[in-house]
Amino acid sequence: VITCNENGKLAKNTVNDEKSLLLLMPPQTNDLGFAMTSSFTTMVLNAMAVFNINNIENFSSDVDKLSNSVNDFIENNIEKVTSLANEDFERIVYLGSSTSKGIARESALKVLELTAGKVNASYDTPLGFRHGPKSVVDDETVSVIYISNDEYTRKYDLDLAKEMLAHKKNDKVVIVGDNIEEDILNKADYVFNVENINYTVENEVLLPLQQIIFGQMLSFLKSVNLGITPDNPCPTGEVNRVVQGVILHELV
Repeated sequence: VITCNENGKLAKNTVNDEKSLLLLMPPQTNDLGFAMTSSFTTMVLNAMAVFNINNIENFSSDVDKLSNSVNDFIENNIEKVTSLANEDFERIVYLGSSTSKGIARESALKVLELTAGKVNASYDTPLGFRHGPKSVVDDETVSVIYISNDEYTRKYDLDLAKEMLAHKKNDKVVIVGDNIEEDILNKADYVFNVENINYTVENEVLLPLQQIIFGQMLSFLKSVNLGITPDNPCPTGEVNRVVQGVILHELV
């Protein structure tokens, strides 16, 4: 059990259970804000650490590299992400392959939450998007493509980028990745460089945690742009920071 809230029922119900392993995150990660950003990244990192327990020193070194890369990304891109957040768009689509599909989903969730649904967000894989789902794109749409560092996988990511740029009208195409070829750099509306780090673990494992910083930044800044309070975008209570009203039915 990985949780950031030591006072939550999940932690209390498992702390003395001999069949359970409770991993409590640092209290600073129990976010007070609605979107639970550091809660998410810390719990994901700890899940990865569990599966790298026999290689923990190298994994810890990788996390230091990740942290430095993320700090640099924020400093180098805050103005450009702010500019994108100030664009007038009603839809956003996040696209990612392999491990980045999950981060595409998390990115879509964050912007949906922090804009109180005013920005309609969805996600898919680049290959899955190329047929019917691409119909969602209109002049009010931003399409974000997370580019893989895997040599084979990124070919499909870049193919979709080229296809969308070739048929682009007033919609926006955003590329988040490393070593993007000149033709795409010149045609995309925004390109955000994500450093390709030589991790000791499988490269594609930690890449999504570099990518999610972009999604978190854009969601927060778009919320501010729309005049919504990011810490409590739904003050009427239909949606809550901690899910309420869920009944745990007994499994017979």
